[in-house]
Amino acid sequence: CLLICLLCTASLLGSLGQHCARMWFSLCILVVAFISSAVAQQSKAYGIDPQSDASVMWSNSTTCFLYDALYLHRSQDGGFTWSRILSSAPYTIANVIMNPVDSNSFLILTYTNGIERQASKTTDGGNTFVDCTYPANMDPSIIESHPSVPHLLFSYSSNENAFVYVSYNMGETWVTYPGRNTIITAQWRAYASPDSSPSLFVMFHDGGFGCMSAYDGSIQYLLQDKNVVGFHLTVSFITVVVNNGNGLDLYISSLRDYPLGNDSSMYHKAEFDSAGRNVSIYYALVEEVSSGKLWISIITQQPPYAVLPPFDMFVSDATELHYSLSLGNVTANEHYHNQQFAYNVNSYLLQGLDGINFITDDNSTYITWNDGGDWHRLVAPSTNSQGYPTPCNGSCSLHLFLQSLWSSKYDIGVLLAYGNVGFSLNTQSNDGIDTYVSRDAGLTWRANMQGPSLFVALYHSSLWVLVPANTYTNNVMYSKDDGVTWTSYIFNTKRMVVQYMSGNPDESGSVVYLYGMWDEYPTTSSYFITIDFSPVMNMPHCTEADYEVWTPSTCILGQQISYSRRKATSSCYHDDKDTNRIINRINCTCTMEDWECDVGYARTYNSNHEMIANCTSTYDLLPDPPLLCPPGTSYSIPSGYRKIAGDTCVNGVTFSSTIKMCPSPTSTSSSSSSSSSTSSSFSSSSTTGSPSHGGSDDSNTAGGGGDKGGHALVIVVVVLVVVVVVVVV
Repeated sequence: CLLICLLCTASLLGSLGQHCARMWFSLCILVVAFISSAVAQQSKAYGIDPQSDASVMWSNSTTCFLYDALYLHRSQDGGFTWSRILSSAPYTIANVIMNPVDSNSFLILTYTNGIERQASKTTDGGNTFVDCTYPANMDPSIIESHPSVPHLLFSYSSNENAFVYVSYNMGETWVTYPGRNTIITAQWRAYASPDSSPSLFVMFHDGGFGCMSAYDGSIQYLLQDKNVVGFHLTVSFITVVVNNGNGLDLYISSLRDYPLGNDSSMYHKAEFDSAGRNVSIYYALVEEVSSGKLWISIITQQPPYAVLPPFDMFVSDATELHYSLSLGNVTANEHYHNQQFAYNVNSYLLQGLDGINFITDDNSTYITWNDGGDWHRLVAPSTNSQGYPTPCNGSCSLHLFLQSLWSSKYDIGVLLAYGNVGFSLNTQSNDGIDTYVSRDAGLTWRANMQGPSLFVALYHSSLWVLVPANTYTNNVMYSKDDGVTWTSYIFNTKRMVVQYMSGNPDESGSVVYLYGMWDEYPTTSSYFITIDFSPVMNMPHCTEADYEVWTPSTCILGQQISYSRRKATSSCYHDDKDTNRIINRINCTCTMEDWECDVGYARTYNSNHEMIANCTSTYDLLPDPPLLCPPGTSYSIPSGYRKIAGDTCVNGVTFSSTIKMCPSPTSTSSSSSSSSSTSSSFSSSSTTGSPSHGGSDDSNTAGGGGDKGGHALVIVVVVLVVVVVVVVV
């Protein structure tokens, strides 16, 4: 710009004179200064302790806190300017506990030499601090705030003289409640009835388990006749893990209604197979999915393990007590929590749409559109990020790093992630890794950017910001059209490896934060970079013309819902009230996609995860008719299917058990009556065979059992006569 100003000034000097040329040059200098100032305000570097990682906490949309091992910093303008408000030296910051109800209150715990302990709390956003102390046996890494009661905290000690510690004033003072022996773990019970005090579930080393009042320390012991070895809390359920001597049993209670898990009679054993053939469980992970049902992933291999085996994932029916196999060889991630190594299934739930989930199975990525009823590989895009055809030949698929997956309720059906096309996920290098975008809830994908990337969405997903991952860079990219076009921005003259990238948690802000290490070999230093994108958000507010009606191409959990969302080509911004608008909702006609395998049945897939057999029995076939079948009575053969929990489809394909009559000893054929029904289009394609196979889609087939039963009876009689004759002789 300055060069253009000089050239124009030289041209005007000869034609308009010195006075006009000076005025023109001064105007140009002001414009250049304004542009330079605007760009300069976009990027600010804030140095932090290079010897430790830093963490960021948000108080509100403009106030945030950053802490490392020694200092607490505060920004009240969204991260542009920072002030150091607390120094812990010579102590080290061990933990910072924010109050989820009161954003101005938090507790800072410090220690030195692992012995001396101090704490400071604030209730005014860091303007003032009060010095506190905490019990010597209390572990500062195990402190949790109550999710709905202000300033209420708990902690516990994991030693032989176990105690539960409760604070009602954000850690300023603590009340000690003795336990009966070593405490293994404890968690707040999020639900509370109007007439009950806040409480927490506590598990002890000797197998004791109960619900402790936070106000008087009294414990209501539960499942006292069981050896409890663990429990899992989700939004709506508590799952208690019991050692039965030969493995594990799981007992489940709903937390939706009173008595909220406080009564042993409300805990019921989960069934993972049928006909008394329960699978052996040695490790279990529990996850509640969007439709309100449970996924339980279990290990059936007996320990010890040199390497953690893969999990088999089971899905619940509407009662949350009967579980059928959904997917095998599921991988898990390891993390450290409350002094223990823990695991979680490598999965991702799509934001804004129920029923759509991703999972990693044996280094391959799968998607379900019916909450685990069945799974599909991701369709590989035809070209890579450089426009070259992908070397797939129809036999490979797209695999994603699920920790990179991004979706938002503000941009319904849109996903962003990085991964590779091939036969499995490439976890060894960045070769072949690209960043991909989907605008149809994961049905199809297109390569958008070369290499892996970190992402943040601003202005309720009106602006995407991307930075290259796992490499030194000083460049970020931003897009106003859902990744159709990208603009580059150089945020610093020095390059850095960005270790994490974040924005305002509710996507409402204009600021992106980068934390990483500068490229200053042989020394490195940690820095926190603030980038403001408000200067480039010179876009109007979206109008009705900027929205499109999007309908998923398949029914999801028996419904077809049409949404209003911003067009990718519309350069405008919207806020939270403009997004995720449901235009229409109808129930679909039931198809096979609305049914999952019942307990004891599973689908069979080939090596390419192509289904080669529908719900077939996972145990030995039972005789048809059963061995004990008194004449004149009936018996039931399950169809092998059950309707997916939360599915609202109507009519169409339906399944129910087949009812048969036990044959009489003299009959040559059995009569049967079936209560099963299917749509005419489905029943016409059904195969024939014995219903006892439970997976051949033949629940309408009747007969064929009487001859077998009669012949078997004749054979048994003949054998008995021969035996009697031999004994007599």
